[in-house]
Amino acid sequence: MAISQTKENTILSLKVQTGTMASGKPKYKSHSYSNVATATTDESLYAVAQALSGLFKSPIGKITRQDLAQLLSE
Repeated sequence: MAISQTKENTILSLKVQTGTMASGKPKYKSHSYSNVATATTDESLYAVAQALSGLFKSPIGKITRQDLAQLLSE
């Protein structure tokens, strides 16, 4: 049985460092942007994340891309 996938949505997530915990480890807050076009390249998403970084007072610690797809049997 062959399985195919249909891409449904892409989410861009940014982890922004908001401070430090008592242990000295960085403290993060996540910001997610959904409904990103599934055909968007990684380079384009990274460029958008870098542009968005100027809107935050704290540095971005992590940029992630999450692709959601529906699996179908053929």
